[in-house]
Amino acid sequence: MSDLIVFQKNNLFGAKYPSGRIAITPKYKEMYPFSCGLSLVRNEKYQYAYINITEKQIVSFGTYIWCDPQFICGYARVKLMDNIHWGVIDTLGKIAIYPNLDYILPLESFKIWGNNNAVKIAGRYKGTEVAYIIDPMSRINLPIDFEFMPNFDLEEYSFPQKATSTKRNNLFTNDNSNKSSSLNDKEEWEDQTIDTFEGDESNYWNIE
Repeated sequence: MSDLIVFQKNNLFGAKYPSGRIAITPKYKEMYPFSCGLSLVRNEKYQYAYINITEKQIVSFGTYIWCDPQFICGYARVKLMDNIHWGVIDTLGKIAIYPNLDYILPLESFKIWGNNNAVKIAGRYKGTEVAYIIDPMSRINLPIDFEFMPNFDLEEYSFPQKATSTKRNNLFTNDNSNKSSSLNDKEEWEDQTIDTFEGDESNYWNIE
């Protein structure tokens, strides 16, 4: 957890250590406290980005029209530039829940086996309430009727850089961990699957 403190000077925000030493020179129109090693900031164009303590952009400015100010157990909600579709990313900027939901409620963490944290993601998909769980092993439980492929070209709204998508730990990711995932080619996703929980049906969420 970062001990950096967000402060304001001349109407711009930066971050400093408790000792007062400047870590990030004030240059942002908005800056939120660090969570999971990242801070959400906005530039002079009021575009969002996630930066780390060295000011490296983990999610570049202008990738999303809205982002969660805080990560919950390593995950945050994002909204595409079309101002319609919602998804979830991790602290590497990689896609965890594909952004074609109508809305996502604030993320919730809860304890599961072995006192480990899991994340509950609830929202709407094509007008229907749905819920997901990401467990400590990064496995995702998706509703049976969830259509993984969107009906629009994501590149039109976001992810300007093309990259090859791969599957790691059941999360769809980018080969380059320093860049946002690129989902521009639908062919890359047609044969992909996501592992779900097995065993006890109580592991599954069903919002009535």
